[in-house]
Amino acid sequence: MKAQIQNFSLIIIVLLTVNSLANCSNTIDIISVTNSESILNGIPLDSQQNQNDILAHEQASYDFSYREFIQSQRDTEPSRILRSSGRSDYPRRDPAVEIDFDDRDVGSNWGTIEVLHDFYAELGVNFRGSNDVDGGGVINQAGNFGVNGHSAPNFLAFNTRGQFPNGGVARPPEFIIFDVPVDIVTINAGASAGGGITMTAFNADDDEIADTELNMQAGMQEMTIQIGGIAYVVIETGVNVFVLDDLYFASLAELTISPESFREVVPIEAEMQEVLTVGNVGEGNLDFRIEILGEGPDWLACEPVEGAVEPEEEIEIEVIINTTDMEPDEYDRIILFNSNDPDRPELEIPVHIFAVAGNGQLFGIVTDASDDRPLEGAHLVLDGFEYETHSNEDGEFDFGGVPAWTYTVIVTIDDYLTTSRQVEIDPNEEVQEDFALLHALCHPSSAEININMGSDEELEVCLTITNSGNGPLTWSMERVFPEGAQAEPWENRVDVDIQQPLNDDFIAGVVFADNRFFVSSGNNGEDVNKIYILNRDYEQTGEFDQFVEDRYGMRDLAWDGNLIWGAVEGTFYGFTVDGDLEASFSVDVNLEGRAIAYDTDRDLLWASDISTSIYGIAPDGEVRVELDNELRIYGLAYYPEDADGY
Repeated sequence: MKAQIQNFSLIIIVLLTVNSLANCSNTIDIISVTNSESILNGIPLDSQQNQNDILAHEQASYDFSYREFIQSQRDTEPSRILRSSGRSDYPRRDPAVEIDFDDRDVGSNWGTIEVLHDFYAELGVNFRGSNDVDGGGVINQAGNFGVNGHSAPNFLAFNTRGQFPNGGVARPPEFIIFDVPVDIVTINAGASAGGGITMTAFNADDDEIADTELNMQAGMQEMTIQIGGIAYVVIETGVNVFVLDDLYFASLAELTISPESFREVVPIEAEMQEVLTVGNVGEGNLDFRIEILGEGPDWLACEPVEGAVEPEEEIEIEVIINTTDMEPDEYDRIILFNSNDPDRPELEIPVHIFAVAGNGQLFGIVTDASDDRPLEGAHLVLDGFEYETHSNEDGEFDFGGVPAWTYTVIVTIDDYLTTSRQVEIDPNEEVQEDFALLHALCHPSSAEININMGSDEELEVCLTITNSGNGPLTWSMERVFPEGAQAEPWENRVDVDIQQPLNDDFIAGVVFADNRFFVSSGNNGEDVNKIYILNRDYEQTGEFDQFVEDRYGMRDLAWDGNLIWGAVEGTFYGFTVDGDLEASFSVDVNLEGRAIAYDTDRDLLWASDISTSIYGIAPDGEVRVELDNELRIYGLAYYPEDADGY
């Protein structure tokens, strides 16, 4: 009987514990101890007693080195960020990274999940416990941890009696380690039983730089540290069971760098120093590391190759070029600048040098090939170099001393053909190179072509081009709009007030046809509506009456190349530019025709009212197309060259 009472007491204690957890969160059901599959804090209830023997919660000791950890990652995964190859197989980290742990399909008890280590390495972050097997595990909320306010369904959980399949224990401390130092770290923490928790930030030298602490509750609460150069954080607590969720980290550094390329002429057997200026206009520390990429002689170096730049500061990096034991030639290397700037984490700075073996002289004369007349003002450039000069009034030019090299000399001057030539200059050699320039003269058979064409008409025009110069003529043709006619779609090109000069308050539609503007009007509400005619200067040159009496008349006009079209109360009228009615029809849909446009590709009139469908109507009045419409339409136009396809 005594043993039965003890067992009964044990059952009551377990029930009270479960009920208290259920009271902490309205998302947890009371768990029946008669169900062997029921789970509490990630452990099946029928194995809780056996789990007591695994370990009591001890504060684990640890000895961690950030630089040793990062180096070990480089040794095992050389493609990771900041690796020696400079080429990452992983996606670059976004300016801000959020991890809610909900992207994993995981179970709800410790025996089915793995300790979280490198799963999120592609996002630039690793997780570790105090050794290779301990730490937190991503587990499903069905494990009943008694917390709320997390992003469902998963979180990073800890239970000192939770054992992973590898033998590790789900216990703190938890290290969150960043490939590249960040400036802000935020994570939510909660525990149904309450208790204190601390997050401490360290820099890359393992110096403690900031910390924050929190008294955990069943409802998740935020812990945040914002300071430059956070290489990793350590989360510690004496609480046996707790969870973390919704990790956020970001870099606030912003890189400026100048120059972004080098192109230098360097004598062989010499050393040259240039300066690379690195600045930081962000709010967090800029951490950087430099690598030199390229094959061949080892002629490029930088000093320093790593460091940090505080906000609103800049430093100078010495770029050293050494051509000892090198042959005269062109050489290329790349300065690979890695940093924690989230927008430019990896920047390639090309370095191109011309290793030269001394200097020579280059001079000459530029003339007209047809009469040997000297040409003044010719522009001469050594292609690929920053050497340039101009010919004087006698056509003479002189580059002076230039590096011994094989150059391409380019000569340009107005009204002459550009010419180029390779010129080789040896050390201490004086080279004279003269240039006789050719010219071409273009004579088109017609300077202007004016033709009136119908909308469907095709016409071929013959244009003869002759060249009276002494050099080859290269020509091309392109369509050029008249001045003021070249405009982007929907760009307002002109505003014209025609209401006042026409003395008509019922102006409605307008169309351009036969080099004139035709404007429809309700004629101030009179029964006889008007069509006004205006020239290109918007001056009235004529008018004629519309073909039906109505308060407003035709609300819109369209031109099909032969007739102007307008509609009143569902009847469409086609008339000439002289005002003669040529065609009319009615449609068998409920449509007044307040807005119309002519489709030159399909030979259709598109028509609608303010809130109706848009109808495609054939010249005989047959409705062939109906387009659904959710807009309020007051006018239509057809634009056959619309780049968006509308």
